[in-house]
Amino acid sequence: MAIIWILLCGYDRRRTAERRRDSYFTKPTTSSSKGSNGAGVGYDSGHGHNSFMQMAQPFNYGSNYGMYAPPPSYEQALNYGKYGMYTFGNGYPQPVNYSQYGAYQPPQPINHGKDGMSQPLGKYAPSRYAQPVNNPAASNTEAADDEITACLMACLDVLLPSLVNESVQDFDLEPPLVLAAILTQSNFLGTIAALLRNDSLEDATKRTRLYKTTLDVVNKLGSHHATAGPTIHHARQVQQGGPDILSLSFAPSHTNGQDIKFEEAQSLASCLRNFDKQSKNMLVNAKAHPQAFAGPDSEQMLSLCRGVSDLADFLLANAAPVAAPAANSGGSGQAPPCANDDWQTDLAVLELPDEEIMSRHSYGQVARSAHNLAPGRMKSLSLQLSNLMTSLPPGIFIRHCASRLDVMKVLIIGPKGTPYENGLFEFDLFCPSNFPNAPPNMLFRTTGGGRVRFNPNLYNCGKVCLSLLGTWQGETWQPGKSTILQVLVSIQAMIFCDEPWYNEPGRSANPIASMRHNQELQGYTVRHAMLDWLGPELDPVWGDVVERHFVTRAREIEGVVSGWGVHQGTRMQLMGAIEGLQSSGTPPTTLHGNQDDNRILFQTFEWHTTSQPPPPNATHSPASHYARLTRLLPSLAASGVTAIWLPPGCKANSPQGNGYDCYDLWDLGEFDQKWTRSTKWGSREEMADLMGRCRELGLEVVWDSVLNHKTAGDGTQEAWAVEVDGEDRRVEICSPKKIEAWLRYDFPGRENEGMKYSPFKWRADHFNGIDWDQRAQKNAIYKLVDDPATYPKPQQQSDGGGGGSGMNRLARLAGKMKSAPPPRRPGKGWADDVDDMHGNYDYLMFANVDFQHPEVRQDVLKWGEWMVQFTGVDGFRLDAVQHFSYNFTREWIARVRAASQQTRGRKSFVVGEIWTGEVERITKWLDVVGQGAYAYDSPLLYSFSRISEDVHTGSVNADLRTIIRNSLLELRPEAAVTLVANHDTQPGQASFTPMLASLKPLWYAFILLRQEGYPCVFWGDVYGTKGPKAEPPACTVDDGKGWRRSLIPDLMMARRMFAYGEQKDYWDAMSCIAWTREGRPGNDGCVVLISIGPAQDKKGEAKWTVKRMPFGRPGEVYVDLLANVGEKAEVRIDEKGEGLFPCKGMSASVFVRQDAPGIERFPVSFNLDAYGQ
Repeated sequence: MAIIWILLCGYDRRRTAERRRDSYFTKPTTSSSKGSNGAGVGYDSGHGHNSFMQMAQPFNYGSNYGMYAPPPSYEQALNYGKYGMYTFGNGYPQPVNYSQYGAYQPPQPINHGKDGMSQPLGKYAPSRYAQPVNNPAASNTEAADDEITACLMACLDVLLPSLVNESVQDFDLEPPLVLAAILTQSNFLGTIAALLRNDSLEDATKRTRLYKTTLDVVNKLGSHHATAGPTIHHARQVQQGGPDILSLSFAPSHTNGQDIKFEEAQSLASCLRNFDKQSKNMLVNAKAHPQAFAGPDSEQMLSLCRGVSDLADFLLANAAPVAAPAANSGGSGQAPPCANDDWQTDLAVLELPDEEIMSRHSYGQVARSAHNLAPGRMKSLSLQLSNLMTSLPPGIFIRHCASRLDVMKVLIIGPKGTPYENGLFEFDLFCPSNFPNAPPNMLFRTTGGGRVRFNPNLYNCGKVCLSLLGTWQGETWQPGKSTILQVLVSIQAMIFCDEPWYNEPGRSANPIASMRHNQELQGYTVRHAMLDWLGPELDPVWGDVVERHFVTRAREIEGVVSGWGVHQGTRMQLMGAIEGLQSSGTPPTTLHGNQDDNRILFQTFEWHTTSQPPPPNATHSPASHYARLTRLLPSLAASGVTAIWLPPGCKANSPQGNGYDCYDLWDLGEFDQKWTRSTKWGSREEMADLMGRCRELGLEVVWDSVLNHKTAGDGTQEAWAVEVDGEDRRVEICSPKKIEAWLRYDFPGRENEGMKYSPFKWRADHFNGIDWDQRAQKNAIYKLVDDPATYPKPQQQSDGGGGGSGMNRLARLAGKMKSAPPPRRPGKGWADDVDDMHGNYDYLMFANVDFQHPEVRQDVLKWGEWMVQFTGVDGFRLDAVQHFSYNFTREWIARVRAASQQTRGRKSFVVGEIWTGEVERITKWLDVVGQGAYAYDSPLLYSFSRISEDVHTGSVNADLRTIIRNSLLELRPEAAVTLVANHDTQPGQASFTPMLASLKPLWYAFILLRQEGYPCVFWGDVYGTKGPKAEPPACTVDDGKGWRRSLIPDLMMARRMFAYGEQKDYWDAMSCIAWTREGRPGNDGCVVLISIGPAQDKKGEAKWTVKRMPFGRPGEVYVDLLANVGEKAEVRIDEKGEGLFPCKGMSASVFVRQDAPGIERFPVSFNLDAYGQ
């Protein structure tokens, strides 16, 4: 007993002395500037990646594999915590707090500034995150320490009590109680714990003598009833400073009054678990690949593994009851990991059948053909995988092939506090034939189909820029030292960081730019790193992680996404999918059917559509537009149309009014007023017939609603008004005066039938603007106001541009002057919650509806509910939504959707029209109204026009890769209704948008065959337009029989049949971009190319662009659905699984497998003569 005490006293004194040594610790490089050149990432050799990406890796203290192995001073010098991981603090490694275990919070380097204070560098990291120690003196000291510790272990193995000694003494049978106290208070158990936590089997093998003696001591302690519980199975109480054993033994009063704190740490049995897990895995791999483990070094390692495995099994079989924590613990220690995330450890590293991974792996073909493997490759892979099984930080998962350890998939959960938080980011990893002498290959897969660049170090083509991988300059892969773990920790800690904007080279501190970049990335994270995982079927490789992640973190994710300010429709879609996963284990479909249902909205009119409605004494006319549509519906439905957009069918101000000149919302062609019973489009009875036919064909009906104004009042009324500046409607340019305006609406037709449906009659009080003064016979923008005697206006500011002319107005027009808004007149006036173009864009035309009036709000709310409940309408298009109250719109949508849910069990579809090229104006409306509302992607349409103009003029700026830049499809694809043209953009209209006719097939291929967006097809492009600038159907080609056929029905059918599954983009050329859709069970996929290159060369021959893309299986033949008659367009997939897909200039190509089910439907037979059917 005395000898044990002496040995432990000496050992403790040595450890105490080692605390004062700091020569073994490498202090981080200082960084004195923020964002110096090269502190980021670029596209080419002209740019530099952030220099800290060169060598982001964990410490290597004597471990060849860079794990978290302890330095020579072991646990007391390093102040180990319960989990024994390292981070920086005041220049010395400290325990990492893994108590939350929710999302891995990687350690941060320290900036030792001029004042000597330690500051986390964050984005301004030093040139190397952490360099491995390469100190010969330290290595020699470690070897000497190992020898001393091994001798101590050997002595203790002999001296400790044992019931199996040859001669059993009283000390062996009943050792003094103080023995357990001495052992637990000594640094000795901490040393053992540190050794057992060493995650490098190779390092442990090099220190075989130390480890074998340590295992013998642990076995001896675990074999005796007096020592097994306190030293092996119970949680240890680690002293935070204070006296050593010698001081406690001879001067117990030394501690009187001192506040000695203890931290609860893992039991030795727990410390052994990971070592045991690695050892068992190595034994399994050695049995499966005996040739890779031949030789004395391997046998030495396997012998150590067997010793660890046997000891772990013995301790498990003889586990003692766990005692409660000591009552005198001065601290609670680290909290245990969050129970909700315990699953991460269980799912961290798993093997799957080879084909399960190979068939979905970017390097699958390369892996199958790999040969001439480097010596020691399989052993190195086994070592690294064994290490990964126990060393991965929370939030990283690996799946590897059962027989091909070199083929892996990696999933990383975005860390907390970053724009990637709780997103799931996938990588493909392959160890080439010369691994470990060369780094692994990695490809980033979460790119939104190749369109989204999540980080300057993660290209949208999948390239991962990291010096360890050899994809950027800096310290490269070091054979025998660098590890896969280092690569993964570097990506998690350094790429998925809190402010990735600073990873771009040459950027200095710019908090606003960084914040905006983070906001963009947050939207991408929700759409592509969350929603894309929650499809109708969970991913076969990652389904277990996806389900556990979203189910256990649902509330946390909801809070994070809400805090990001993501579009409310997106949040609802995400949370709906998670709720479905929680309840059934399978994500539900979206509000309007599954995204894979490939909906198509068809606009059923153009501005000059002709119609002959029934006369006042009839209810039906074969020449009415409603009757015509009823006949066309079967062919449209057969081509893939799933919903139709009807024109505004409310009574207009004349028999031929299109309905945008709305007079009475409640008259759908039923009452004799405004010189007609029917509307231009037909009667109420014909509308009912049309609705019934839609229900038979499974088509949804979207009603065009004009809520912001009325026209053609039944009488005039006096009203107080002021004229306003047309360029800034906030500026009044005259004093209040009385005008006479057509603001009385009596609805005599409905009045003759007792004010059917609604008793409300509109008067001047119900409007806030008009453009005609009947008394003065003057056209102007009049803002209706209250009696000025009741509500006098505050004094106009002198710099507010009050006169509406002169330099102030010119400056305002030029956007050169930013003045404070003029004071608002109290009382009646414009709505505040509208678009801010022209200062306030409440007024558009005619008699402007005042939604601040409670009677107006009630009547319009009631009308929306009535339309859903009694007409069969499924959804609404809201015209000119930027011109009336956003908050009222939100209320209206809520009421309509609730009525729809109650009536037909699903919520109404609502899409708003904001005709602008500034996508921020659209997203602002979407953010306010929320509730899953959609908006037309007019910025995308303008991109089509811009590229058309560049091609037409021969501009060098013509670039298809910019096609979605600053569009709703880019920023809010889940809320985008995409279109190529509509009634407002056709020739002759105020919003006419020029577009090359030869490029329209490309634009329709783009909106119809991509995964994002809800495409809308225009009547005029399918059937042609009428009027003074009539145009024939667009996208037509020779059918080989002397007639013209349209490609649009082919593209709609292709969407219906083949545009399914994962989307991969190949946007690598200005003049030609391509994408693939992988297909799904029951539906083949497709390959799509669009080209704006020259259609012919100088000789007049067709000019083609060819792209090599992986798709399908070797030997399959693919044909172009859009190929002209007589043109050969076949592609055979080669042995690598790739094909050379051609596309002629100024055209689109859609390739599908030549024997794919449904291909016999092409070319689609479609009658383009709408007026002759």
